Amino acid sequence: MKVIRSSDNLKQHVRFINTLIIFAVLFFASRGAAQDQSSRKDTVSMPRLEIPEITIVGKKAITLPFARKGEIYDTEIFEAPLPDTSLIEERTGPAFPLGTLPRYEESFVPFHLSAQGSFGSFATAHARIFADYKKQNWGLYGNGELKISNGHVDGADEKSVDLNFKAHALVKTDNAILGSFRTLGGLKFYHDSYGLYGIKSSSVDRSRTAVNFSAGLQSIERESGSLDLNLSALIWSVKDIYPSTDSSSSTVSPEFDAIYWISLGKFNLNTELHYQSSSLNYNYPVQTPSLLNILIGAQWNLTPVWKLDVGGSFNQGNNSNGGSNTLVRPYVSLQWQMDRDRQWSVWFIPEMNIDSYNDLMNSNPYLMRQIVINPEERSVNLGSRFWYNSELYTVEVKGTALVSSNKPVQVSKLEIVDLTYVNTEQFIFDLNGIVYPSEKIQIHVSGILQPSYERGKAIQLPMIPLVKMGAKGEIALNYPVTLWSGVEFWSKQNATLNGETKLKERLLLSAGASTTVIPRTFLSLEISNIFNRKYEWWSGYTAPGISFLLDAKFNIR
Repeated sequence: MKVIRSSDNLKQHVRFINTLIIFAVLFFASRGAAQDQSSRKDTVSMPRLEIPEITIVGKKAITLPFARKGEIYDTEIFEAPLPDTSLIEERTGPAFPLGTLPRYEESFVPFHLSAQGSFGSFATAHARIFADYKKQNWGLYGNGELKISNGHVDGADEKSVDLNFKAHALVKTDNAILGSFRTLGGLKFYHDSYGLYGIKSSSVDRSRTAVNFSAGLQSIERESGSLDLNLSALIWSVKDIYPSTDSSSSTVSPEFDAIYWISLGKFNLNTELHYQSSSLNYNYPVQTPSLLNILIGAQWNLTPVWKLDVGGSFNQGNNSNGGSNTLVRPYVSLQWQMDRDRQWSVWFIPEMNIDSYNDLMNSNPYLMRQIVINPEERSVNLGSRFWYNSELYTVEVKGTALVSSNKPVQVSKLEIVDLTYVNTEQFIFDLNGIVYPSEKIQIHVSGILQPSYERGKAIQLPMIPLVKMGAKGEIALNYPVTLWSGVEFWSKQNATLNGETKLKERLLLSAGASTTVIPRTFLSLEISNIFNRKYEWWSGYTAPGISFLLDAKFNIR
């Protein structure tokens, strides 16, 4: 019997395994060589792209070829142009109509030119031209206006010229506060002449000239904070021409505003500074009226629907007669955004403000030339507002209670309209709404109830009607024509503090139509005071009767 030792047996197994490994290596090596041979590039025939086919709803879509190992597709990186900043800021372009170009194409046609002309009763003619040139980072805007009229009564003729020019530019900085900001500059010239036909004892003509310089800086990025600065200077010159003599006055009114706010999560902190004054050049000695407001506050988003605004203000005012007053008060306002269609707010915001010479002259062009200017102090300014919106109508209701000192009130004295200052109490209830009976019909309604009295008295303040109401209906026809009609009512007005002189109530009906049937043209016709009601703007100054106005606006470019 032959005995096989374990060491010999192990050697035999090892030789067998080695033999299998050698055969396996040779087999796979031969297969790899065959694969390399089949995948070798063909240098004779034309190269072929390996483009996969993707079937989408039965159609083949061609895609870019797969990049092979070591291949690089060299492409130029596309840099997108800067966005049109007018999409995030207020556009200072011409008024309607803008033409047929879509908004996103205006950067390719930056220059716009529009014109407006009108003709109406009493030989009234009006012409205006708008020009606007806007690039990505800067723009220019200007308009000019000319108006003449023979007037509705003797001595009511008027002429006016209005020129306005503005420029703005976007500037980028690395400053954490300014960031990217917009600079603004403007120049405005205005001149008019008209008759003070309410003065019956003599023929008096008035000419006014105003020149306004303005400059500003406004932050563009407002996510975390912003800084806005505005500076202006307004120069007024008023001359009254009598048959035998002339009398003139002039004023220079600088004004400065600065607003800064910063966001701290749920809190927004803001600081506001306002200063204005008027250097008065009268025929008698007078002080320079001025006003300084400093406000510091914070806005707090209590919840997603509740917002609280609290702070305090310091106000210092100087009168043109030499007096002064100071008001230091806290303020608070609360807003509740119930949903996207309902909002309610309440506030208590004492304040001090001043009507500049420009404000007063624009509110009443027949006002006495040399007027006293005093700051008005509102020690109580309490109010509430509710707004509601639906598919059928939108309504806003607001109520305000005011307690004021040195409130300016226009009063009639013989044949002139003067300005006086009184301590007052006012309760104002204001209603505004729009009703949408159908897609092509709109009805606008408004009303105000404003009992206003001198403190301690029960006589309505002069030139403030107790009730004002109005309604206007508008319907768009199937043709490019819109028809409208409106009615307006004012209750009686006192012309003096004692109420002895009154202006009777007014009820006025008007109607009109407009069309865009001509491309780039807006035509309108308006008829006012259809029933030819007689009423007065101010005591002695009768308003026009029935009148018409034909207006056309053209978009030239």
